[in-house]
Amino acid sequence: MRGGWHYLTPSAIEWFALIGSFAITALMLWVYHFVGSARADAATQMLILKCLIAACAAGTGLVFFTSFACELRWNDRSIEQRRLLLGAKTLRFADIVAGGMNPLTQAVWVADADGTVIRFSPYANGAEFRRG
Repeated sequence: MRGGWHYLTPSAIEWFALIGSFAITALMLWVYHFVGSARADAATQMLILKCLIAACAAGTGLVFFTSFACELRWNDRSIEQRRLLLGAKTLRFADIVAGGMNPLTQAVWVADADGTVIRFSPYANGAEFRRG
């Protein structure tokens, strides 16, 4: 809590996901650039490896932007989310009309009558979400 605001911070599982996905991407890049393949189908293997590198890099970016490049804070009146390159969203608690958990991503969401939606990870430090 700082200046009357409560903050969510990345949890250990989010740190593990970021570091692990980065390490796997870096390992595959190392294999692509320095190891290669001596098999007869080396071109096909390297094409598949390129696709895997792109997928893992996209996953690493997704973890970074959803957990580390996002600041969520709240006080007694409102909740505010600031995202790198996407700006800020603010919802007053009095204006919230819906909320829940996305079954696919497991992200918690809240929305106001204007259609503004704020999503956050229930795994973040400071997030305590109870179903029921």
